[in-house]
Amino acid sequence: MIRALVFDFDGVILDTETALVEACKEIHRRSGIPCNSTQLLKEVGQASSSCNPWRHFPPSVDRRALNRRLSRLANQSIIQLPVMPGVLALVQAAKAQGLFIGIASNSSTARVESHLRSRGLISLFGVIAGRDAGCAPKPAPDLYRRVLRHFRLQGSEAVAFEDSETGVLAAKRAGLHVVAIPNASTFHHDFASADMRLPSLAGSELDTICGVVEALRT
Repeated sequence: MIRALVFDFDGVILDTETALVEACKEIHRRSGIPCNSTQLLKEVGQASSSCNPWRHFPPSVDRRALNRRLSRLANQSIIQLPVMPGVLALVQAAKAQGLFIGIASNSSTARVESHLRSRGLISLFGVIAGRDAGCAPKPAPDLYRRVLRHFRLQGSEAVAFEDSETGVLAAKRAGLHVVAIPNASTFHHDFASADMRLPSLAGSELDTICGVVEALRT
């Protein structure tokens, strides 16, 4: 029986990943440095420490300064982003049925909380496990296991919603059912290990999702 929904944040609740990719492209353009868009998209969903968007910049260029520019430019777009289609309706349906709701994100807990608080959504989530929670980042299963421990559940009692191959692997390794929802920056990822793939959560019915993923394990 499904007792919890666990959401990734970047790319599932807000499409911050596309905003970040576009900001990175813009910095390359302003600097006159060619941008490898394919490589950028490949790294979407990974922990920030695993990414190197500045590999084509000369060694003399201050990477910390570039990261600060990237953060400022991306945030100008992110603060205006709407919640991804269907997310709130699914969360509200789950809460009405008494399900637990959590977040497992490679972003910092403070960052996720800030974006949720600014949109009046933070009270919807019972736990937010970010990469600063003493857990290894995805694709390790630690973040999902922390959410499961908080709710005192087994992986088979929860459904994860992920937009990247990295996130899907993390959730599967923690034993959760996984629904993949690719976005504009992750459509090319390999989602073969997901239990279910949807183009969007818009119009998705909670009972249908739970029924499909549970049936796959019977």
